[in-house]
Amino acid sequence: MNLKLAEAYLRKAYSLPEEFWFAKWECFPKAGRETLYVEFTGGVPKILKSGPRKGRKTLRGIPTRTLIISTAEYQRIEADYIADTGNCPKCMGDGNEVSRIDFVSKETTWRPCVKCNGTGTAAGFEAMNGVAK
Repeated sequence: MNLKLAEAYLRKAYSLPEEFWFAKWECFPKAGRETLYVEFTGGVPKILKSGPRKGRKTLRGIPTRTLIISTAEYQRIEADYIADTGNCPKCMGDGNEVSRIDFVSKETTWRPCVKCNGTGTAAGFEAMNGVAK
């Protein structure tokens, strides 16, 4: 599941403000079973004004909202995205996907998208997943 695509859908479907911040994503059920749905939790954050985390976002003391996308609904979202843009929903037309993130050096390594073979178009994605235009 492409979290950016899912977040964009949720923002549009629920008319969330631009400053709404998704802070947590959680798949259910857990323990190695197939994912049935994903819970997205977030809210409009406040910015910390002092302390060692000054300038960072926080949802502490802020009302949060939990939104759910089932895997069946996500497949429909992907099909709609392909129909609207013609782009691969995994890389969102960029042609690259994250290969590795080094949290110590803050370095991100990219590779060509495995679904569209780095083209960014939905043609490769449709062939692999049987998605019809």
